[in-house]
Amino acid sequence: MVTTTCKLTLGEKSVTGRVSVSTPYQDGHVIYSGQVELIPRDRRFTTAAPPLLRILFKNLARELHANVAINDEGNYDVEE
Repeated sequence: MVTTTCKLTLGEKSVTGRVSVSTPYQDGHVIYSGQVELIPRDRRFTTAAPPLLRILFKNLARELHANVAINDEGNYDVEE
């Protein structure tokens, strides 16, 4: 299982999104924590694949002039 964690930091505020999946093409339930209001409601995915979550956080960082940190942990359960 691979867990992707994305953290967006804007000044003193931060929001984290985390998704865990077994295969590279699977969507998983996204768990948000922190100041979730930093992410517009229409861009808060309930499920997403890790690449989509990365894109969301990178785009928000660019738009808000914020910092983003992305971390992947683990290995996929199947070979690509």
